[in-house]
Amino acid sequence: MKRILTLILISISAAMATSCSKDLFTPDGFLIDKSLVAKTTIQPKGSIQSGQEEFKTTIVDFSDGTVQRTSEVEGQSLLMAHSTGIMVYDAFWLSAYFDCIDNMKDGDVLKPSTCCFSLILSSSSSTWAFSYAGKITLAAKGDDYVVFYFDKVTFKTDCYEYVMDGYLRCELN
Repeated sequence: MKRILTLILISISAAMATSCSKDLFTPDGFLIDKSLVAKTTIQPKGSIQSGQEEFKTTIVDFSDGTVQRTSEVEGQSLLMAHSTGIMVYDAFWLSAYFDCIDNMKDGDVLKPSTCCFSLILSSSSSTWAFSYAGKITLAAKGDDYVVFYFDKVTFKTDCYEYVMDGYLRCELN
């Protein structure tokens, strides 16, 4: 009996740990567990040199994000976010136009009509990406904020691969 009870408790704990629910957020849309905040892993393609030493995988956060309810594209909202990076390879900008945020509900997958990822400190045109693999889901929405969940969202430039995982809280304007 004790063994069965233990298995049931482990199953319930595992289900709760892997579930994606609003319980992760405060009423103001902030994550209770800060370790779940979106991180971007940057990996070089091939053997890229950074000065004298070989480039190592880097992880950066988003600095902030904003969603505009309306944009210059009729019926579309605009997501804009940028990283906390300060180097050419880790300072990036992400923008995406998608169906109006007011028509989306929690759990809906973002389907951008236009998407742009760029390394904002680079002057090279090879540091842009206009499509991605993975999935961006609306995790929570309030009157003045939205929270997106990035599930292995991957952008590829000529030299680097950027993989975003976790929650991004955005101001809603």
